[in-house]
Amino acid sequence: MNGKAGEQGAGKSREFVTTRWSLILSAANLGSEEQKARDALAELCRTYWRPIFSFVSGLGYSADDAQDLTQDFFVMMFKDNWLQHADRNRGRFRSLLLRFL
Repeated sequence: MNGKAGEQGAGKSREFVTTRWSLILSAANLGSEEQKARDALAELCRTYWRPIFSFVSGLGYSADDAQDLTQDFFVMMFKDNWLQHADRNRGRFRSLLLRFL
């Protein structure tokens, strides 16, 4: 994730977007096509940073703390490969994100 945390997702909606399952599946497969998976992870960060940040901010955290918590969330999500738990048959991707958050 490049740039300052506050600039991530600038100009993007604070609402969760329609899930692109192909992107999530690509990001979850870090072992196979590594560059494709990294590109997918970067796209997921750009897509979901603003809605996650807005959710955390709505819990009463300051902007700085919300940025830190959002960054930490994404680091943990990718480090622990939570994306392998994503299954379109079990519910919405945003529900999974918020549950992990």
